[in-house]
Amino acid sequence: MTPGVESLVQKGRRSLDAAGRLLRDGDHDFAASRAYYAMLYHAEALLLSGGFEADSHAGVIALLHREFVRTGKLDHAQAAALERAWKERGQADDEAGTEFTEARARQSVERAEAFLRAAEVLLPS
Repeated sequence: MTPGVESLVQKGRRSLDAAGRLLRDGDHDFAASRAYYAMLYHAEALLLSGGFEADSHAGVIALLHREFVRTGKLDHAQAAALERAWKERGQADDEAGTEFTEARARQSVERAEAFLRAAEVLLPS
């Protein structure tokens, strides 16, 4: 694993750990946001491991579809979970009045856990 990929993986793991702590502390919107970033960092790690980089969140998602979903390397459900997390992150961070219940935040964290597991299987050792 290259240093750049390793750095992104570590940021993803740290973000997931932070999401869990935020969830336990009752900061549900922040937990959902951190869960998304955990997924984003791992998506970026996957792309970088294949020699690809994106300039935006939308670009990461588009490249992930092109290089990993359409080729059958990553299940479509995982890419859909990333897209859903991106939308939820926008709601959590940018939309006043959007309520994030504990259950909703827990689902975000669980989806992130599954995404990280799926991504790490595809990353070089």
